Amino acid sequence: MPGKSNAGPSKKHRLPEFRIPSAILPTLPKLALLSGRAMKDLLDALRRTPPRVSQGDYANAVKKSLSRQIPHVDEVLSALLSLSIGRDYVAASSDEFAASVAQADELRLTARQRKILQARLVELLRCESLAVTAKIGALAIESPNLVIDTRIVTELRPVFGEEVGKGPKGSLILHALRIHHLDSRQQHATSGFSFDSGDLAKLRTVLNRAEQKENTLRELLARSGVEYFGLEGE
Repeated sequence: MPGKSNAGPSKKHRLPEFRIPSAILPTLPKLALLSGRAMKDLLDALRRTPPRVSQGDYANAVKKSLSRQIPHVDEVLSALLSLSIGRDYVAASSDEFAASVAQADELRLTARQRKILQARLVELLRCESLAVTAKIGALAIESPNLVIDTRIVTELRPVFGEEVGKGPKGSLILHALRIHHLDSRQQHATSGFSFDSGDLAKLRTVLNRAEQKENTLRELLARSGVEYFGLEGE
């Protein structure tokens, strides 16, 4: 009777589905083709640059820290930030995520180029400042309704009696708050809310309280040594 193996079927860890954004597909071969010196300089610049709230500010700071010109550096940095967000989204290690990206069928690379790309992505995605900057951007927009702009329109609404020709008997003052935002489907939308003076007073109280809570939390962060990433300029 043939012996039975105690080994069960091998279970290979699979990443959640992640598609490389089409916008960065042409950039990945360029990263694989960078010279060794350019790759080292890019890696050193990433490690020297502290995280930023704005991805654009972060990319500019990295470029200023470079000791040489690197071809397509803007595209490369944009691609790395996008991939860092993707790696965090699927909760993968840098090693397994880099392997998944480098082996993507959409990339027209040789086996050697895929190996180079994988090794470089592992190193680059491990840079803490890159990961933190990418995560700041992702967390800042992780909301079912993200406010883009606000406006308050104030108007008089006359109240007429039976004889309109004699003019209004009085008037109301109302405020229309219009909020332009991204909805849960990431589509642009505008929501409107009508306020009277009493509603404005309530809103002002709520806003003042929110500012007080923010100031208290900022002081708490300062005492604990945890950096505060302000989104005020965004």
